[in-house]
Amino acid sequence: MSDDLNPRLGIGGNAPPPDELTDEQRLLGIDPERLLVVEPAELPKLFALHYPDLRARGDELLAACQKWQADHKGPAGRLIDIADDQENARLADEIRQYDDFMAEVDEARKRVKLKVYEAGQQIDGWFKGGLADPVADIRGVSRTVSGKRYPPGPGTMQWAQTKYLTDKAERERREREAAAAAAAAEARRKAEEARALAEQERLRIAALEAHGATSEEAEEQVRYETDQAAADADNAMATSALIGAHAAEPATALVRQHTASGTTIGLGGRWTFEVTDMAALCLAVGAPALAREDFINRVAAASMIGVAGTKAVLQAAMQVLTQNGALPPTLLTTDDKNIRAAITARTAPLREAPGLRIFQEQSARRSRS
Repeated sequence: MSDDLNPRLGIGGNAPPPDELTDEQRLLGIDPERLLVVEPAELPKLFALHYPDLRARGDELLAACQKWQADHKGPAGRLIDIADDQENARLADEIRQYDDFMAEVDEARKRVKLKVYEAGQQIDGWFKGGLADPVADIRGVSRTVSGKRYPPGPGTMQWAQTKYLTDKAERERREREAAAAAAAAEARRKAEEARALAEQERLRIAALEAHGATSEEAEEQVRYETDQAAADADNAMATSALIGAHAAEPATALVRQHTASGTTIGLGGRWTFEVTDMAALCLAVGAPALAREDFINRVAAASMIGVAGTKAVLQAAMQVLTQNGALPPTLLTTDDKNIRAAITARTAPLREAPGLRIFQEQSARRSRS
């Protein structure tokens, strides 16, 4: 073999041949982010090249299905019935062919997908289950189960920080309300003092004038004390207004904090809801025409407040509700997506509804400063 054709004499020739690599060396040569040997967009072309017979048979059977459908359509698209036993037997044999074909396609799909599916499980297990999830369990993240969102529970970092911030916000609120009440009381006291002093000075002016002093001399003598009392009252009122405005700040402003590493910590609110009385909700959605067809159609299409269920289920449930005043169990559920859209709308969000408790769920949030 010439030097030009001998790979051992080129760059990297000192590396062991592929069959002598250890598992670690072999795996280090693979890019985890390029596991597929083809790009996903090329897969349809790859399948067409490797399964030409399956593709051809699929096209043939689809054409036969479409022909049968066209042959059995009458005027205005009305379906024409099967004519006789002979046609029915022929159709049964055709359907078996289609069933066999669909089973063959599904088996091929499973074989092609098997390694991809197993690879996906291993990828999720290593990255998510092995790295992210153990940290997330202690850090605390919200979970959604059957469409219902559950916030992090006790013992997690998120729960602890949310509790600390909400407790702090409540303490701050109580302290500021107490300070505002004290300032308002002080302002009222100063105002009363000013009024009392003004009355006293009026009497003193009258007494001085009675002893021969001119009005100008009497007023000059007491003006300073009167002005000072009025100034004190004005200052007390201004202080009361300032403290009152401070106390009215939202909780998010009361607990905001900045760390040395540039993280801003605060409370964030998320509007959510819970159903307290399904019967009351249904009555509110349907009133005042519970039995009318337009109500049934409106609710079945998902009303703004949101009751979900088929038309038949709604009719049965509303009939029982109007007769007995109670809702039969398990017949209706809330249209959670619709309710959530209503309570989070940018304009005129829903804040009150019979049978619903709509509230803001507070949670700790962090952002880069």
